Amino acid sequence: MVGGVAGGALGAQLGGWGAAVGATLGSIGAWIGVRAAFAQARDERERNVLVRGAWEIGLLAIGFSGAMCLCTFNFHALQRVHPWLGIGGLVMLGTGYAIVLPVLIRRLNARFQRVRAREA
Repeated sequence: MVGGVAGGALGAQLGGWGAAVGATLGSIGAWIGVRAAFAQARDERERNVLVRGAWEIGLLAIGFSGAMCLCTFNFHALQRVHPWLGIGGLVMLGTGYAIVLPVLIRRLNARFQRVRAREA
């Protein structure tokens, strides 16, 4: 619990820098994961599936980040329309991302397994 409180306090002090650092670290982690999976791919078909899936998930992340930026920068305008619209938009975006990302990952894994099953 103390670590979470300390992390939250640090994040509050960092402000926009915290978001930039978080996005950068997330991108680096994704890059490392794709590189590791690419190294484990057995043939060109597996690599193609991996590249396509990485693009799909990357575009989702960029779209989500853009939507979060729009929602955040227009937060007060959204609240003027309706008091709950600003926070509701942020919660709905986060929830949607938390649902869609695992679905895309499972779909990518299923495609990857189908390619491997065809090879065997």
